This record gives sequence, structure tokens and C-alpha cells, in this order.
Amino acid sequence: HPRSSFIAKSLLVVGSVIQPSSVNAFVSDASSTKSYSPSSSAASMSRDYSSNIAKTTVVYQPLSVSVSGVDVPVAAWHPTALKDSTTATTLQPLDSYKHRISVQKIGKKLAGWNFIPSFANRNFSLKPGAQNNNLRVVTPTQQQQQLPSSPVVILSHGYLGSRFDLYPLAEALASEGFLVLSPEYPESLADSFDATIIDPSSGEIQTIIDRDMIRNQLLLTL
Repeated sequence: HPRSSFIAKSLLVVGSVIQPSSVNAFVSDASSTKSYSPSSSAASMSRDYSSNIAKTTVVYQPLSVSVSGVDVPVAAWHPTALKDSTTATTLQPLDSYKHRISVQKIGKKLAGWNFIPSFANRNFSLKPGAQNNNLRVVTPTQQQQQLPSSPVVILSHGYLGSRFDLYPLAEALASEGFLVLSPEYPESLADSFDATIIDPSSGEIQTIIDRDMIRNQLLLTL
């Protein structure tokens, strides 16, 4: 499949470990990275806009991927190449990324506590473009936009992290022409889905969703 072949050659997997500042990059084909530099045609996609769109505009879309029947949240950033003002009306400035921290999960994972109530959980708003004043982040006003045929980067958060841990990096990569995908993993503090699937007939554990299952399914959907 041409699309799968393209992804396999251009895929970068960036993973953070416990410390958010610790990042590992893996490139499947080092010789293919030259054409994806900031001066490449892929990067120039993010700079070819109509006059009412800022030069460094990237699109953020909240997506999901179905893994064993469970909807796993995926944050997506990508360049946009709007050609006229009519198309531009389908996008609006993104006010904030909505981020949730489950204090319940922190207590359970780190101390084995099961008594923390759900109202202890906290919601946060993260400001787009917080580390780049020249960057504008927009989001679709109604339906999901088609993802571009750009080189793909997958950001993997660390233990007890979230899909927004590396959002400044995601924004920067998208502004250079990459399609950036950041899935939520089972150990995320957002606690947005149950990774343990129980067989309703037997009551036994049927499947436990892990990182590899999520990444593999994500790549299959591209």
C-alpha cells in the first residue's frame, strides 16, 4: 500500500520517559529524513496561506482510535494550506487544550490508595502556543478535517503523563509540515478510558490494552 510504505519510511516515534525533558527519537530510514527538513516542500505547506491566516498556523484536532472496541483519545496537530477566505471560516482560534488529572489514579498507582473521591480530580486549561508568540493554533469549527499526507510523528508520553505533555513540541513540528499524533496511553493521569476489557459472560479479563496495541492500531488507520 503506497500510504503504508510512505508512513513506514517517514515515521518518527518520539517518546518521553519519566522526565518530560527526556526524549528519544527513532527514524526507520535515516536517508529519508533529508527531504523532511524545515526547508523542504512539506514544511512549506504550513506557510502558504491566505492573508487572513497567520504565517505559522497549525491545526489541532481531538481524535480517537478504536482499540478492541475502546475509544482511545488522540491529539493531532498538522499544517494547513488554506487557499481562500471561505475555507478559512471552517477554522477558529483554539482557546485552550482541556487537560484532566485524576488524583484518584495518582493515589492508586503510587500509594495503593483506593479511597480518594472523584471530586478530587482536577481539570486544567493549557494555552496553545505558550512557548511561541508567533504561532497560531486553530481548530475545526464543526466536523473533522481530513488529515494531510505529511510525514508522521508519533509522540509518546511517559508514565503518568498525558497526550498534552509534549504539546509545544507537537505545535513546532506541525508548523514545519509534520502530521503529529499523540495518543493517550493506559497509564495516563487523564484516566480517560479503561484499558482492562472484561468478558461479560465469564467475568474474566479478556484483553488489557497496552501501548503497542494503541500505536499499531493508530498506524493502521492512517
